[in-house]
Amino acid sequence: MHVLGHAINQQIGAVGNAVTLIADPAGDRETHQSAITKLGKQMAAGEIGTLRPGTTADVSVLSDDRGRFILQDNEKTKVVAERLLQPLFCLRAGKRYDADAAILPQAVAA
Repeated sequence: MHVLGHAINQQIGAVGNAVTLIADPAGDRETHQSAITKLGKQMAAGEIGTLRPGTTADVSVLSDDRGRFILQDNEKTKVVAERLLQPLFCLRAGKRYDADAAILPQAVAA
């Protein structure tokens, strides 16, 4: 599983450990492994993660806000950023899903 974290870090150009996988307290659940395997097969088959003509579009739309924002992680470490990317909505197979979940962090001005 640590290979997955490393691969994600490489793809997003992360410095250090931007994505860290930790052990599941309930053990390595087989459902997690099967979900990752299914995702990999769908990507390899070109069913998702492709821009090939004729495939179903999946689009994420983000706002790119400029200013000074305080960002904080789960360990309460804070940094100030001059740009803030936030999800607005996504389109999945022609259906719109608004990014209105309560768990999304709110912007905090610096």
